[in-house]
Amino acid sequence: MATNLFVGNLPYNMDSDKLGQVFAAAGQVVSAKVI
Repeated sequence: MATNLFVGNLPYNMDSDKLGQVFAAAGQVVSAKVI
């Protein structure tokens, strides 16, 4: 099952790796992208 999650108001120092690590606590993260 694919799920997309859009998150706003991230700190300026947040990168894709850190974002994936934060959400990995809730389950498997296949990819994370900060745009």
